[in-house]
Amino acid sequence: MDYDHFVKYRASLLGIVSSNELSRERKRGLILSLSLMRGVERLIEDKDYHQMVGKSQREREVLAKINLHKQALMDKVKRITDRGIDLITPFSLKYPHLQKFPRQDLPPAFLAMGNTQLLMEDRVAVVGKRVHNDWGRRFTVNVTRELIRRGSVVVSGLARGLDTIAHRTAIDSGGKTIAVLPYGISVASTKLDPYQEIIKEGRMLVLSPFKPQASFTTENAYRRNGIICGLSRELYTGHIANKGGTYHIACLAMSRGLNLFIGKNPAMDENIISHFNSYVTSWLDDGGKPIRESSVPIKQRTD
Repeated sequence: MDYDHFVKYRASLLGIVSSNELSRERKRGLILSLSLMRGVERLIEDKDYHQMVGKSQREREVLAKINLHKQALMDKVKRITDRGIDLITPFSLKYPHLQKFPRQDLPPAFLAMGNTQLLMEDRVAVVGKRVHNDWGRRFTVNVTRELIRRGSVVVSGLARGLDTIAHRTAIDSGGKTIAVLPYGISVASTKLDPYQEIIKEGRMLVLSPFKPQASFTTENAYRRNGIICGLSRELYTGHIANKGGTYHIACLAMSRGLNLFIGKNPAMDENIISHFNSYVTSWLDDGGKPIRESSVPIKQRTD
């Protein structure tokens, strides 16, 4: 590690430990991520660094724990990377830019399988319910095909139902897709089997912000939804219920200023339509075309 990089890493650590915006867990995650970088053990042992951060007992304990578990961490990373999985820390150029994402909630790291260059392309989310009707399926297929025709990468959550239909339609249409998991990437191994050839071709990226063996929880699903919104400039959905994951991600999109396109599914509750009516960029029919009728005003967002 040359001197310039040494100074940069030291400044990074100093910024982490002195920040008032980051939680203790977040600080520890970032320091652990940075500790995995090559040559950082020299930084951790640097006396000047210890003088800069002071004699905080808590930070000394964190640094001591890093040293204690350094080899164990490196062994875990090697087992992951040997399987073709990429570890992306906030100090990597591959770490995705998440739009309007709360800084304190940024994942300490992502595990990625596939083409990380898709993170540099235009990305649009297509999501939906697990239990869906034929209208929702037609909407998802038609919207996804159009987005692929425009050259966008389709982002979804690899859940059963309309998420999976969005991924499959993107692939079958010759396009590219990003799947954001609500659990660890090792847990998804069986579910990813049908996509292995597509991943090898570079047309699919699988992302997980969780530990490899992390199981599905509702909290993890909601965190996954936040990352889908952060990765996407627009969000499309063909059916929103009064509660659940699709309702949650639509509300997130609304609060974060994404362009939101909702299919006016006949099975959708009128209360849902009223709830989103003043915000939605456009209501769409099952062909993905805007509905223009006096009862449903179209609001084209330009911000």
